[in-house]
Amino acid sequence: MNYYERLQNGIDYIEARLDGEIHLDYVARHAYMSLPSLYRLFFALTGVTVKGYIRSRRFHLAAADLAGGHETILEIAFRYGFHSHEAFTRAFKRETGVTPDQYRKKNQQYYFERINLMDQYYEIQDEKLAAKFPQIRVLKKLAPMKVAAYCYVGKGPEMHAWREMQAWLARSGVQKKVKGMRFFGFNNPSPTSPDQEEYGYEVWATLDETVQVKDAVVQQKSFAGGLYAIRHIEGNPEEVMGPAWQELNEWLKDSPYTYGDHQWLEEHIDFDEVMDNPISFDLYMPIREK
Repeated sequence: MNYYERLQNGIDYIEARLDGEIHLDYVARHAYMSLPSLYRLFFALTGVTVKGYIRSRRFHLAAADLAGGHETILEIAFRYGFHSHEAFTRAFKRETGVTPDQYRKKNQQYYFERINLMDQYYEIQDEKLAAKFPQIRVLKKLAPMKVAAYCYVGKGPEMHAWREMQAWLARSGVQKKVKGMRFFGFNNPSPTSPDQEEYGYEVWATLDETVQVKDAVVQQKSFAGGLYAIRHIEGNPEEVMGPAWQELNEWLKDSPYTYGDHQWLEEHIDFDEVMDNPISFDLYMPIREK
């Protein structure tokens, strides 16, 4: 599963337990990623924090229960994890702008709908093609991004590039300011033969509009985004990445798409705190309609 599907698993786990206790480490487990990656990627795709999503969805359900008028406010408060009428009233007003009693009497409306990432981000594929290549999905469009970029050319450029990016994140403090930061990489330039030891690798860290890169080594770039086919992989990149790219190429032959002109990408999904152990990737092959 790519990370959109993984996060949807986490969302589905949350949705089944909105009227009970939710442990975030269990949400991360159902999303098949570490808790820090869950925090980072959930915000990147939804625009809200995991805790914020749980809170808003509970108030959405609580508002519907209030409108039904069959239960007391205290009963509804207990259902969604509040231990007193007063605590629920304060929190509900912060979220909706009115107290539960005002909401019920004035027939107010508050909505925070369930998120479905697959409907939001993915194209509906031909059934036969999806059955033949079940690991490949078509992203409607990767949105434009502003990124911090660093490229290293030499032997083993991936590790050098990531360590330089890690050093910049530490000295700039940017990672603490950007909740939904995502990390991409790609060969630049690519090796021209299988045994070529020296080539280039460029890494990107996404930025929000409030951040400006001012550094002698790391640059700021803009990327226009585009249509992509995505394939998730796990494990040693040297072993699994080549066959996965080949599967994407085979899928393309049967699909209604051809190669796009925008950037090929590898998104690094889950790694340790110092970015030294990437274990989970999404491969992005640029495509366009034939």
